Amino acid sequence: FSSSSTPPPLLDDKNPPSQQHQTPPLNPKTTTILDVAGGKGDLSWILLNADGMKQSIVVDPRTCTSHTHLLRSVQFLKENPKLCQERSVQGLDTFQPLATIMPQLLVRQQEWKMKRRRVMEEQQQTVDMRSDGSSYSNCADKKEEEDINLSFRTAKHLRVHFDDNMVSALRIETENMMNIKAENNNHTKKNENESTLNHNDAFSSSSSSWESYWSKALSRTDGATSEITNPSKVSSSINNNSNEVLLQDASIVRSILLHDVNLIVGFHPDQATEACIDLALLLRIPFAIVPCCVFPSEFPNRFYDCDEEEDEKKGDDDDVSSFSSSGKEEKTVKRRKKVKSYNDFIIYLKRKHEKIKMDYLDFFHETDTARRIVLYLLPEDFKK
Repeated sequence: FSSSSTPPPLLDDKNPPSQQHQTPPLNPKTTTILDVAGGKGDLSWILLNADGMKQSIVVDPRTCTSHTHLLRSVQFLKENPKLCQERSVQGLDTFQPLATIMPQLLVRQQEWKMKRRRVMEEQQQTVDMRSDGSSYSNCADKKEEEDINLSFRTAKHLRVHFDDNMVSALRIETENMMNIKAENNNHTKKNENESTLNHNDAFSSSSSSWESYWSKALSRTDGATSEITNPSKVSSSINNNSNEVLLQDASIVRSILLHDVNLIVGFHPDQATEACIDLALLLRIPFAIVPCCVFPSEFPNRFYDCDEEEDEKKGDDDDVSSFSSSGKEEKTVKRRKKVKSYNDFIIYLKRKHEKIKMDYLDFFHETDTARRIVLYLLPEDFKK
């Protein structure tokens, strides 16, 4: 897509762009991912346990699962290496994507087991002899055998809706930080120490507007605070059924979103699609989004400028309003077209930034509803 007002031809999944954008791989040690509308959290689980990312945080009002289906498949493939090899061959009816990443999963599993064991041993001063004479390490091994969840990392979870309200609240926080930073820069060297303290406080503490937003966001999520009397003061809680780590503290969440997250991903994030791009642009961090449903009735104020002649070729069924450069309504070249179709949605989203790129995920599906167009920005796209 170009950045001009003339919309591109209708999208065709069977004819992907010829140009492939190559970019260096992410550094797992420094990458914290926001997995928007992550649902069961399977994408985050793979990002953590196969790709070894520093952290992946699921943002979804629903409860994540225990990944039992994934864990059982991993265990089965591990115990049947020949079958795993057969299922890793693309193009065959037996192809199982999970089989292709089994080598990475097994390596990460061992790394995570060793790390957990070191932490547990340090907490018990290296060797804590039990009454039955077994070492603490052996007890840890038995516990991991009983609960396979413990042998893999678990994503953290924000059980809130990812929407315009969140983006607006974070925009206020960034504006407050920028204002205080500007004030500090105007201070004289005589007040340099005090200025720096105020500056640091501004970056680490939540404002009353953020506290208010976060309280409403938690209350909006059914059941998210049903067993928590004061959610704004709780740092995290463990869901015993899924080993799920819930992030609840307003200040911690604010800090993570503003300072830790450096990539936003969303695979078919539905109503949260536009908010993903808006937050990434606000924080100036890369994103990769695979849009799906348009929801025109829920977002009636989405319009984009189009060429009248091109619009007429598509038909007169869409809502459009004509305007001239002087602002008076008249039938001229430019039109504002309402976002109703999937094609409209892609055009609308892509025009949010001139460097947003488009590509196609490498899979095909028999139905037209399996959307595979990915919109993304790279870190270098924010450089002037």
